[in-house]
Amino acid sequence: MRSNREVRPSQPAPHGTSLNLPSDVKAGARCRLAEETTRRGLVAFVGPVCSLPGPSGAPWIGIALDEPTGKNDGSVKGERYFQCEKNRGIFVRVDRVEVGDWGELALEEEDPDMEEI
Repeated sequence: MRSNREVRPSQPAPHGTSLNLPSDVKAGARCRLAEETTRRGLVAFVGPVCSLPGPSGAPWIGIALDEPTGKNDGSVKGERYFQCEKNRGIFVRVDRVEVGDWGELALEEEDPDMEEI
């Protein structure tokens, strides 16, 4: 059963800053991780995360995942970028995100060999 998750939309880029992102990568968009069709969620943050490696100001995409397969709760090193449940947040580069009309996976899609308990 899916629980309701609060997701705070991302903030716009600071004045004079261009993130050079596809127009469909925005807070609230359904997405999946590229090449990982079973990891889906909502874009919850778009922007720089200073404490993550990479060029200064380079954009990260924060995703609130449908399942607890993430690495955080929307925060990095004590700074909150969006709100989601523990292990449902992940930050990735834009090239790892595919935005589309992907719904949540049904249980049988996640693991057809899973037995009933």
